[in-house]
Amino acid sequence: MQYKVEYYTGVYKAAIKGWRQEPVTAILDVPEGKKTGTVISVLSVGTGRTSKRQSFFEDGIAKREMGARKRLSSVQIIGEEG
Repeated sequence: MQYKVEYYTGVYKAAIKGWRQEPVTAILDVPEGKKTGTVISVLSVGTGRTSKRQSFFEDGIAKREMGARKRLSSVQIIGEEG
């Protein structure tokens, strides 16, 4: 079963020399009867409203999240896919 989910991940922001939490919207593939799933597609990273000082490499974060394992209890399920 596939779910559209939202969760937060750590993002390094070079201008402020620190880590911040940014939302990730992704498609999670969960085998029947399991409590964990694998990220198969990242739809968006961040809110899109960041200033230049708060910018980060969205494509790099999306690639890092691909294949990540997530527990259903740690993500917010937005809807079912497929």
